[in-house]
Amino acid sequence: MNSATIVPATIGEDYLELWSTIDNAARKALTQRLFAESATQYATPDKGLSFTGFEEIEANIRQTNEGAIQKAGLEFRLVSSAPNQNLVQIEWVALDVDGNAAVRGRDCLLFDESGRIAALYMFAA
Repeated sequence: MNSATIVPATIGEDYLELWSTIDNAARKALTQRLFAESATQYATPDKGLSFTGFEEIEANIRQTNEGAIQKAGLEFRLVSSAPNQNLVQIEWVALDVDGNAAVRGRDCLLFDESGRIAALYMFAA
């Protein structure tokens, strides 16, 4: 499998936009464009939280955005994006209003044959 034919070139920026946007309609559209309909998001490995399908994934992202990101004034920055076949590892940082790193994370996105995310594994520190 050739990752260049599977993974969208803008996946890092698109992925962070999904988490950053305050526009609910835009977030919903991005979720449906980026994720396969039956995709699963494995959000917190330590608590075993997962979400399956467009509606659950978008609702979790919206709740996180409204409840944590917007209230804290965080701004996401892409650190790196590394593809390997049908998997992309995205490293990101969320900066607080003073420009300090408040949260860092590394997420792994597994893509299906159509170039959409089939599974999202999240690791935040």
